[in-house]
Amino acid sequence: MTDDRPNYLDNTEDFRTLIDQATKGEKSTVPVLRDLMTTTPGLATHIGDVFSHVEQKALGRISKQNLLQQEAYISSLNSLEQGLQTDPHQVEYALIRQIRMDLLLLSQAEERLIDYPTEANNTLVNSAHKRALASLKTLHMIQRVLPPVQINIAENQINIS
Repeated sequence: MTDDRPNYLDNTEDFRTLIDQATKGEKSTVPVLRDLMTTTPGLATHIGDVFSHVEQKALGRISKQNLLQQEAYISSLNSLEQGLQTDPHQVEYALIRQIRMDLLLLSQAEERLIDYPTEANNTLVNSAHKRALASLKTLHMIQRVLPPVQINIAENQINIS
């Protein structure tokens, strides 16, 4: 199928036809699409990856029509992502924030179970409890693996473990 690639990339009309057929589920386009995705760097990312799709959908649901809030969330997520790539202690920070959220959700689930004692709410409490414990276990494991932070200020040395 490599022979078809220049035709699709050079001729926008053929490329649009291919895209239209693919979005309508035309199975004959699959070999050409696979070839294009593997031979054209960045095409798959430009069209969209699954993580970005889910992230955009979740942000849309959380922030609804509030673009200010959505952009603030995106900025916060970008900062966290950048920190996770450069500083191993950012993993610890992210887990602590996750634990806070897990404990909050567990508290809400327990309150709901008290107010409405149903099997579904009991299952919700059990799931929230398992998630909180898993986050705590992961944090403990990370804290054992990460080296302690050492800060030297003038003549004083501070060890943070």
